[in-house]
Amino acid sequence: MEKRIINLFIAALFMTSAAFAGTTPSISTDGTKTFVLDTKLWKSESLSVEIRDNEGIVIFEDNYKTTNNKKRFNFENLPNGSYTITLDNEFKTTKQEFVITSNEIKLLPNEVTTYKPVITIADDHIDLNYLSNNNFTAIDIYSNDENIFNVDLKEGNSIHKRFNTNELPKGDYTFTVASGGEIYSKRFSK
Repeated sequence: MEKRIINLFIAALFMTSAAFAGTTPSISTDGTKTFVLDTKLWKSESLSVEIRDNEGIVIFEDNYKTTNNKKRFNFENLPNGSYTITLDNEFKTTKQEFVITSNEIKLLPNEVTTYKPVITIADDHIDLNYLSNNNFTAIDIYSNDENIFNVDLKEGNSIHKRFNTNELPKGDYTFTVASGGEIYSKRFSK
């Protein structure tokens, strides 16, 4: 049993380091109304890109294969103003604000990256690995009739926890992690 726990810890550590290695997206500008996104730094097969104007209206959204490595965005036809680009994959979400002026794009130094929890569901347990960035985190297991079967509240930088589901009656459930204003969930059946 001890060897299994050690192997689980090593596997979780490997998954966490692989998911978060090289996590800073490479967005560069060239002095014009164009920037280049280097997608190879995102450790997933695809990357969702969304751009909103300063009123929060989506003006562009698409999904890209990260094997293409670089994607150019030309904003010659957009009016001057403030915008936000959101990059999203299964491991994290990054938001970067930028300003379009009459002849160039300026990236603002307020990039925010939020990591998503890694939830692994097995027959008799659920493993959670999550970098919560010291946010208050609520962890719940709900049945279809919304009864809470397990609540665990945590404060800290990282959460590595195994939840035993042996005692749950047969049925459909939702495992939920709420932290930093975001809610992540995964459904499972017993």
